[in-house]
Amino acid sequence: MYLVEYFAAVLAWICIIVSFFCLLGLGFYFFFTRNSSNNDESNNSSYNIVWAIICWVGALAIFLFVCCFCSALRIAIGVIQASADFITDTKRILLVPIIGFVFVIIFYLLWVSVAIHIYTIGDISSTGGSTGQGRRVEWENSTRRVWYFHIFGLFWMNSFIDAFIGFIIIVAAATWYFSHGTDREGSAETYKGFKWIFRYHLGSLALGSLIIAIAELIKWTFEYVRKRLENANPTNAALKFFLCLVSYCISCLNRIIKFITKNAYIQVALTSKHFCLSAFNAFILILRNAARFTFVEWIAFMFNILGKILIVTLTCLISYVILELWTG
Repeated sequence: MYLVEYFAAVLAWICIIVSFFCLLGLGFYFFFTRNSSNNDESNNSSYNIVWAIICWVGALAIFLFVCCFCSALRIAIGVIQASADFITDTKRILLVPIIGFVFVIIFYLLWVSVAIHIYTIGDISSTGGSTGQGRRVEWENSTRRVWYFHIFGLFWMNSFIDAFIGFIIIVAAATWYFSHGTDREGSAETYKGFKWIFRYHLGSLALGSLIIAIAELIKWTFEYVRKRLENANPTNAALKFFLCLVSYCISCLNRIIKFITKNAYIQVALTSKHFCLSAFNAFILILRNAARFTFVEWIAFMFNILGKILIVTLTCLISYVILELWTG
């Protein structure tokens, strides 16, 4: 974070340049290796040319974005730098996800316990067979409905806990930003997030998490149906293509809902409006500042990749040093 705080602009430009030249280089790689395969050269050449064009189009898009939306890029760099400042000034905020993880573990344990109790409700009957030792639990319709609601509750509570933790971080960041000045450091009021949730915005978080839970349930239900259909029709290419297309559309819609909901929570924290109005305002804000949001998400994604690479590299280096010292 200290590195990002002082070198955000440099790191952002490094990410942009690396992305541009990686796509450009991959395009040339696919183009010059289009006839390297001895088997089925025509198909291999066609695929490589398509991938080369895709890479070059991506590189061109990056170049045009940088040229046409330079001001948006500067704002995105400022947002990343402000985020780094917030984390370095408010290190206790790092405890919030850890506490949330503990609550998730507790919830999962309770959920599994309740699921076991629900599953065992009903009359025990024999499954037949040669030995006659098999048994199964016969459910009534009411028990089956409770089981389905319990499964849906898993999605809902998981989304609600994520929203709860995210809203606390949003409130802390907002209070830090608006109390920050040229002559004083910002003060992040983490406890205020808890207060605002239980006093003002519990319903907004519940509604937003409900929408996400419904979207997640639709996604996983479709994936279950998709697996069943693919196993029943393993040679039907048209069916597989259609199912993949629908799965992609559902996943895309799910990500859009999550993105708008996350920004709706930000609007709720900033304006204290109800969830529906905040979601609409967030959607309009995203449309008006699409380039800025794109740059922020892109740079943040690249920073995450760089961070993961750095963590893996340092872990391997430390492990190597420890092994060398241990064996030496």
